[in-house]
Amino acid sequence: MPLLVEAGVLLDITVGVFIIGIIVDRIQRAFDSLDTRKLTALRE
Repeated sequence: MPLLVEAGVLLDITVGVFIIGIIVDRIQRAFDSLDTRKLTALRE
């Protein structure tokens, strides 16, 4: 049973990293860059 729990946790972490990777990729495609220095112009 503990092996099953560990496998479930590992699967959750793997899926979470995969989803975060997809989100970061879509943000990068939308803004052509992940450079946060460009965001300082919005503050002024």
